[in-house]
Amino acid sequence: MDNLIKNAGNRLREVRHIFNEGDKLSAKQFAYLLDETQDKILNYENGRAAISLQLLVNLYYRGVNPVYILTGEGEIFADNEAGKSLKSKIKIASNRRASVVPIDIHVGRSFGEIYVRASQYSAAAGDIQKILKEKSAESKV
Repeated sequence: MDNLIKNAGNRLREVRHIFNEGDKLSAKQFAYLLDETQDKILNYENGRAAISLQLLVNLYYRGVNPVYILTGEGEIFADNEAGKSLKSKIKIASNRRASVVPIDIHVGRSFGEIYVRASQYSAAAGDIQKILKEKSAESKV
């Protein structure tokens, strides 16, 4: 029984880590949204207490599949409008993050190459700031 509670708690933590359109919420933020206390959320996640029915119902109405939390079976998203919406928001957010290319200017490069690359990034950032200032000035006129 303890193993079931711990596994369900781990899946609840997984939900918390994507609940904010694919981004992690703190236990306190998650608890607030679900009308729970931070201590209860942490107790559930750490397997010290069984997840309450009320929490499972609240999660269902927010788009999370309670069967997934309890058993690990099925999809993480509920088969309701809230689940479809949550899935869509997370998919959009993850696509945005995937399109951002990490700047890895140092791997396998000499100091001179790193300096040139860093200068290019700095120049680009300066150009963006200049454009934003100009647009801001134009909108005030």
